[in-house]
Amino acid sequence: MVFTLEDNRLEEEMIPDSELRLIPTPWRHFGMFGFRPEDKEFIDTAIGELLDESVA
Repeated sequence: MVFTLEDNRLEEEMIPDSELRLIPTPWRHFGMFGFRPEDKEFIDTAIGELLDESVA
């Protein structure tokens, strides 16, 4: 099952304080697997930033 970018944008609008980040990769949906080192770095950075945020 593949979700379209438009689906993701609509979902993101309904989630308070959310942020949609697109992995800049030619692998499209498969970028989430981190096949390319730059994809993995992008994902690791995004997760790190999320974990660094304080929760109120």
